[in-house]
Amino acid sequence: MKKWLLALAAAAALALGIGINHGTSVHADETWTPVATLGVSLTPDQKSGTLSTLEKAANVTDVSQLTVNGSTLVKYLNPAGSSFTASSGVWSSALVQKTSSGGINVQIVDYNGVNNITTITADQYRNAAITAGVTNANIFITSAVKIDGSGALAGVYAPSLKTGRP
Repeated sequence: MKKWLLALAAAAALALGIGINHGTSVHADETWTPVATLGVSLTPDQKSGTLSTLEKAANVTDVSQLTVNGSTLVKYLNPAGSSFTASSGVWSSALVQKTSSGGINVQIVDYNGVNNITTITADQYRNAAITAGVTNANIFITSAVKIDGSGALAGVYAPSLKTGRP
């Protein structure tokens, strides 16, 4: 009887997809695609230039894209005391690239040779990622115009919270 119960439990575990780990497990986050969060206010040329700048910095192509708009700013940044509205403009952008180790690395990337992020620091982007549950990632930030960087900050939160964690 005891052997029968053990066999039944093992069969049930296999049917549910629960098994013994033999060192070949695959985690969903290992196939996580890098995500570029692009400001809604970018012109088509600025959007293309921003995406190209971020992909070059991250050494990737064919990334997923999310648009960050005023509503995204409200959702992720207003609780911190900001006064964004749904109609707020967004230009700064981010690319979040999952890594298997190394912590969170943030690089503010020049756009056409100019650092256009005027206020938000690499540490603030890193803290946003930590708050969103990210443990290992490379994060690249840029803007086609001089701006504080809030759009990219909301963009660091957005893919992280939407997909679990990169």
